This record gives sequence, structure tokens and C-alpha cells, in this order.
Amino acid sequence: TLSATSAPQRHVWSDAICRHLEAHPAFIGAVLFYAPFGTEADLSPAAATHATRRGTLCVPRIDWAAGQMLPTVVPDLGPSLIPGARSVPEPPAGAPVLPLSEIKLILVPGLAFDLRGGRLGRGGGFYDRLLASPERRCPAIGICFHAQLVDAVPMERHDQRVDGVITEQRRFDCS
Repeated sequence: TLSATSAPQRHVWSDAICRHLEAHPAFIGAVLFYAPFGTEADLSPAAATHATRRGTLCVPRIDWAAGQMLPTVVPDLGPSLIPGARSVPEPPAGAPVLPLSEIKLILVPGLAFDLRGGRLGRGGGFYDRLLASPERRCPAIGICFHAQLVDAVPMERHDQRVDGVITEQRRFDCS
């Protein structure tokens, strides 16, 4: 399991994921990153590269009352974020929200993915609602370590698939 994998090893794998991400043709403009939580891949190096290319970094802020994620503009994936609900880092209140229609790429964390775009999340349904939004006009790429790829993720009617998956080993097209 990932919890048994050392932090230095996950760091090496995260750097490889960032290199694959930086080579992705949709890695331009406004990109919705995620703030790494637990053993998730850390995309901070790719975020820093993106920011230097004058790209717009966004991170989800959870609107618990509305049950939705808001793409919120941030300068980085580290110091600018604060602990949100369940200790997941998120942008502070007052950070500008970008309309989902302006996002060019959505990066989606998960506990497991399959190569048909199936995703096992943490159970809140926030990414499923975001990906199902009629305002979404961009690809969604699952981000995980290769060990998190499985033969098939059980899917329910409301579950949304991602368009591709990036691991430390390579990029996969799921369309």
C-alpha cells in the first residue's frame, strides 16, 4: 500500500508525474490542481512550472452548503493554502473564483483508477458533480501512482469518468 511506501519514494514518483503532466498538450491556461492530501501525488513542482509560464493556478474550495467545488485562483500549492474541512488544504475565503468554463484542464486525485477512466474517490461526490457540470469544457486527468491502477473501479450511475490518467510511469488515454 502507499502508506507503506516511503515519503522520499513518493516524492520521486511525484516528480515523474509532474514531468508527464508538464508535457501534456492541455497543460496551458487555467489548470485546476488539487492540494495534496495524505499519500496523494504532490504536484507542487508542476504548479510552480505552470505559474512561471503565466498559467493560472486554481485549487478547489469546497462550498459545503451548495455541495460543490469552486475553482479558486491561488499563487501556489503551499503557503497560500489553509486547512479546510477534514484538514484538506484549500484557498482562503476571499480568493477569486474562476468560472469552470474557463478551466482548460482538471487534475483529479483518487484512491484508485482504471484505464477506462473509472475513479474511486473519497466518497463526497464533489469531483463527480464538478465533472458532470454542463459548464465543463476541458479534459479531466486522473493523477495517481502506478500502484493505484486497478483492473476495474466499480462505477455507480452518478460516477464520472476521467479522460486520462497520469502515473509516474506514463500517460494513459482513457477516451
